[in-house]
Amino acid sequence: MQKPRSDLRPNTVEYETTPLVKATGFREYDARWILEKEINLLGIQALGLGLATYVHEIGQRPRIVVGHDFRAYSLSVKQALTLGLLEGGMEVLDIGLALSPTAYFAQFALDAPCVAMVTASHNENGWTGVKMGAQRPLTFGPDEMGRLKEIVMNGRFVERDGGSIRRIDGLREKYIQAIVGTSKLTRKLKVVAACGNGTAGAFAGDVLRALGAEVIEMDCNLDNTFPKYNPNPEDHEMLHEMSLAAKEHGADVVLGFDGDGDRCGVVDNTGEEIYADKIGLMLARDLSALHKDATFVVDVKSTGLYATDAVLAANGAKTVYWKTGHSYIKRKTAELGALAGFEKSGHFFFNAPLGRGYDEGIVAAGAILAMLDRNPGRKLSQLKGALPDAWTSMTMSPHCDDELKYGVLERIVAEYQALADAGGGNAWYVERPDQSQDVLAEELGNLLSVSAQGLTVTLSLGEAVSLFTVHSDWPVTSPSSGVFTFDLGDLYAAEPKPLLFELFVPAGMAEGLATVPTAIATISVSGDVMTASGGVEHRVVHLPLSATLDGQNRLLPEVEHAVLLARTAKAREEAARRQREGDATGAQEAMLSARDSLIASPLTQDTAFAEELAEQADDLTALAERYASHTFSERDAKYQMQRSYNQKRGKMGYDKALTRRRSD
Repeated sequence: MQKPRSDLRPNTVEYETTPLVKATGFREYDARWILEKEINLLGIQALGLGLATYVHEIGQRPRIVVGHDFRAYSLSVKQALTLGLLEGGMEVLDIGLALSPTAYFAQFALDAPCVAMVTASHNENGWTGVKMGAQRPLTFGPDEMGRLKEIVMNGRFVERDGGSIRRIDGLREKYIQAIVGTSKLTRKLKVVAACGNGTAGAFAGDVLRALGAEVIEMDCNLDNTFPKYNPNPEDHEMLHEMSLAAKEHGADVVLGFDGDGDRCGVVDNTGEEIYADKIGLMLARDLSALHKDATFVVDVKSTGLYATDAVLAANGAKTVYWKTGHSYIKRKTAELGALAGFEKSGHFFFNAPLGRGYDEGIVAAGAILAMLDRNPGRKLSQLKGALPDAWTSMTMSPHCDDELKYGVLERIVAEYQALADAGGGNAWYVERPDQSQDVLAEELGNLLSVSAQGLTVTLSLGEAVSLFTVHSDWPVTSPSSGVFTFDLGDLYAAEPKPLLFELFVPAGMAEGLATVPTAIATISVSGDVMTASGGVEHRVVHLPLSATLDGQNRLLPEVEHAVLLARTAKAREEAARRQREGDATGAQEAMLSARDSLIASPLTQDTAFAEELAEQADDLTALAERYASHTFSERDAKYQMQRSYNQKRGKMGYDKALTRRRSD
């Protein structure tokens, strides 16, 4: 096999006789190219030979499962890959048309340590790729992909005798039976299975029916032209159709699957999407009640609620946050022997007794149905409503050429690292060797979260804090496990509203904490030693969140400002939702109501906030007029979602940049 080149063009002699492989196709945990433009079939064959070379190099048994997804060209790609594997001396077990988790299942069913699944996943037609692994149930990560890239791009192939191929029939039925097992719902649930005309359509409906659900199939007929949208349950188009289906059919849940079936998206009975990290938290609550002291792994894009959830704490559950990427979460879940792993993009990983450790959308769907089955008196929307408020955004994927994007990321990382080195960010550390003090300082720096409903103060400060007291006239709506949520419904009530925390901490730590800034408050330390516990002197640390303003005890302006922005962001979401549903009047009313709240705020007289609040109010007025005149576009709706997200995350500088960009 010749060394691949990256500069070949179709319709030339060189293209027909030389492997074309662009190095950018080797990602951190899989390989993806635009077929014919970035890789040709000879390049795919070179990839197969390179994979075989690597498998022998690490001393793994050269027995591999191959499968392909439902694309017009995937079978040809798989056959080219197989030629390379055979050339490299691999025993190839071809399972035919398959989901990625079907191929992972086949590794166990056929006793094969290696896998190569040809799939473009949720990407548009024209893309192809291969998900690979050599140690079930894991798939390749950066180290393996880096070495494979080195072998292929440098032509360091090793050809070997002994290659063979065997076609495996009937695996689909075995796979479905393995998922269903003896499970059976105890009540009839109406489920819409949304497959976007992708490969999952050949599997999902049959599995869900076998579990006992009433299944309404939505775009489950296979059509590799994808006439409506790409099978991607993170994409707005597919989610919109799933939402409509929930309302049309009165479904208990809509379950959406991506092109190769390793991800699952969820829309509840009201037609609202539930992001995968929230579904993961709901599943973790449910499963931790059945499996005490369970460990869960989630990626860092996921909600922080896992760390503070009272239900998980009561069940003895532990959550580990880890690097984003299905391969990373899969590995960490296996390494820790965690019960399950959840990734924000919709990959769900279940270890025994629920699964075999790989990402499997249909198994995740079964877990969701089992959770509903165990809660006969509650709708999925009610289970979601039981979670504390937390804010997140839709997945946004601006285009950036492969040759450029890694450099962009490097510059972003360098910028944030410089910010952190300069003392910026949301966490502040006291420079002392006592680690518990560092943790306490960080927690105080991240103490507050704000929603449209109120202010949440989280005191998960561990054993360093012996006790704390709260002085407040604001009603506490849900105190639990050191988490206090204050209902700030009327920011401008006539009566005083003090809010002060007093933390009782070791004296040495207290002195250092006096210099630690928090997001919106200044810490002060009592000068007197109050008591001693276990021979350690303690002092009182004061964390005031209110102050005397204009003769009245009010919340600090920074707190009120954060609440106002959260309410404005919530109103933008509500208006966008009503506009999508055709309720222009309701959208206009939501904008005007939010504007009136801003105008009524005393902060409009505060020079620190007046300009920003005035800008917000003007923007809301303009939007209300556009809603009323029916000139609000889908692009505007996506912009409002992004602006809402930025407000909640406090990224107003970026938000203004977006505003300028939008007006250009």
